[in-house]
Amino acid sequence: MKMSEQIRIEGVSIKLSENKPGIYKITIFIKNVGEVKADINSAYVFNIYGNVFCSEILNTSLQPGEVNTISLECKLEERAPYFAKVATKKGQESLYSFNI
Repeated sequence: MKMSEQIRIEGVSIKLSENKPGIYKITIFIKNVGEVKADINSAYVFNIYGNVFCSEILNTSLQPGEVNTISLECKLEERAPYFAKVATKKGQESLYSFNI
């Protein structure tokens, strides 16, 4: 039986940068809910039109059940909906919607 790789964004924290006007620090809480190690290789924040506002190429591994954070800095507009997406090297993805 093949073990499955699966990740889930548990939540997103948004804080306005203290020293960079208009820049938000986005912290993504990601959990490995699968049965095998998950190799996280990318994280993105984009809007409903698919425009990417920030992204990060990563080299992070999560053991089954492990939770970790990914931090991005993005220039975002207030009162707008956004999506955070995290993907593994094998193509598993998790999506989370949030508003500023």
